[in-house]
Amino acid sequence: MIKLAPSKHASRSSLLVSALAHACVFGGLWFTATEFTPDAIQPPQTIDTTILPPPKPIPETPAPVIAPVAKQSNASEGKAAAKGMASQAKNSQGKNQNNSGKALSDGVAEQDKTGTGSGLGDAGENRGNQSPPAQAELPSGVPSPVKINGGFTVKYEAKGEYKGFEAGGGGTLIFNKSGETYTASLEAKAAGFGIEATSKGQIRSDTIAVERFTDKKTKLIGKARVNTLGVDYATKEMHFGSRGVQELKHNVVYDYLSAIVYVQSFFQSGKTNASFTLPVARSSQISDMRIQSGAAAEVVTDDGTFTGIPVTFNIENGSIATIRAWFVPSKQYRPLRIEITFKDDKGYVNLVSRNSPD
Repeated sequence: MIKLAPSKHASRSSLLVSALAHACVFGGLWFTATEFTPDAIQPPQTIDTTILPPPKPIPETPAPVIAPVAKQSNASEGKAAAKGMASQAKNSQGKNQNNSGKALSDGVAEQDKTGTGSGLGDAGENRGNQSPPAQAELPSGVPSPVKINGGFTVKYEAKGEYKGFEAGGGGTLIFNKSGETYTASLEAKAAGFGIEATSKGQIRSDTIAVERFTDKKTKLIGKARVNTLGVDYATKEMHFGSRGVQELKHNVVYDYLSAIVYVQSFFQSGKTNASFTLPVARSSQISDMRIQSGAAAEVVTDDGTFTGIPVTFNIENGSIATIRAWFVPSKQYRPLRIEITFKDDKGYVNLVSRNSPD
């Protein structure tokens, strides 16, 4: 077999074609590896706000207003202003709160400053609305100096009601004075029950002071109830029988009988407007009794019709809620009528004079 040798012209053409093919391949690879960076997008010059929600309003914060500070001209004006504010606060508190009525310091009577005859003041107005503290300090000493006069006797017709039972009866109030001692007793029976009270003690130059008090209550059914107490001013002790002994913190102590005698002498001495608080021994403690006189009223008795001064004795402790007594000037201010009201609506006794010598 005969082999033909390639021509020089064909060899050159093949080399040229191969070179062009390689150039195309390398060129494609070059452009493929080159990083492509797109042109930046320019934002629009305007925005169509019709498609956007309206902006929320931002409130403006006002600047704080600083009031000018008043300058006190001197120290006395500052004290006067503080005193005025304290006085207003005290008056407001006394009228609005429910309290406790404050006992009078050293037993000094709180007389009516307005002259209207009420004499209660803020403490008296609030006593009924607010419960006093259990160990409230009570006055010591004499509310108003009074000379205790001679004795008297008043006999009464009695009408009463007790737990629904109504009945009539009688009663007697006796006060005897002997030198520097006294004895007072009250006996009243009506509506199936009775009261027997006896008070003994000292007659001082300016008041009356109980040393022994016995209070007996009898019922239609059941046993009688007896309360006994003693006051020792020398040793400063209060003796409540089986209920024990307590320290005496007062210069003078009363019971409801000696309180009636004290008020009778109070009017006899020319004083008016009985408005004060007395420390009264009741049951197992000493509590305060608020005494308040009222406007003159008519008193009808078997002896006739008189003008009397009604006085209310409010007792904070014991079975008796209130005692009202009408003191008649034309009868040496003797109590020609006495009304005793018991607590818890248990009843009352109304005593009206049937015999009271001049």
